[in-house]
Amino acid sequence: MLLEKHIFAIYLNNLSELNNLNPEETLLLQNKEINQRIIKILRLDIGEQIILFDSKTNLELEILQTKQNKVFGKILKIQDNKKITPEIMLAVGLLKKNSFEEILYVAAQMGVTQIQPILSEKIQKNWFLEKDLNRLNKILISACEQSKNFVVPELLEPVKLDKFLHNNLNNNIEKYKKICFEPDSQKLLKLLQDCNKNPENLILLFGPEGGFSNQELDLIKTNKFEFYTLTPTILRSVEAITVGLGAVRSIF
Repeated sequence: MLLEKHIFAIYLNNLSELNNLNPEETLLLQNKEINQRIIKILRLDIGEQIILFDSKTNLELEILQTKQNKVFGKILKIQDNKKITPEIMLAVGLLKKNSFEEILYVAAQMGVTQIQPILSEKIQKNWFLEKDLNRLNKILISACEQSKNFVVPELLEPVKLDKFLHNNLNNNIEKYKKICFEPDSQKLLKLLQDCNKNPENLILLFGPEGGFSNQELDLIKTNKFEFYTLTPTILRSVEAITVGLGAVRSIF
């Protein structure tokens, strides 16, 4: 029995604004970068398929012709993007650049809706500048292409913990179930059982390397977060987020 061939997905900005976006219509792609990926990197042949998506739409395209760096294809299926539910906001202490980039990739793979970097007492340097946004968004898009999560997470500007708790949470208190992962707390199994019985949109809060200070933990508790433990051992932030997100996503 032959296995079905893998279909690649590529993000094409403003795809939904192109003409003739209907099933059975022929689509001409004139984006040089995208066409080069299709022709020279992925080496797709006539009759093979690819998925294109932007912030609103995704479609399956059958390659009809590649000529002079142009790609012609027939639209097989087109649909609006849908967020994975329940929605998850990932709030995480701003880490070193390499570790934060790893977290972005994991978050996009697992269908996080928003990513909120947090500035806390143990964070010595805010490296997150406007010049970094282009690379960070490319990482999110790459993860969405690989995982076929067609809703690219919204990456928010870093904010201090107290401002995040005051502005972002108190104004949306009914919208989210608020979770903070810390050692020596309730077992993760209880959270998964509760989420399975009553699916709610979630805020998952993770501290920086070294965790939150006692004063910050008191502030988080005051803002009605529930505390849970991931493992009996201490994990780095990257591993903690991977375990926490993966566990919560796995039950839906």
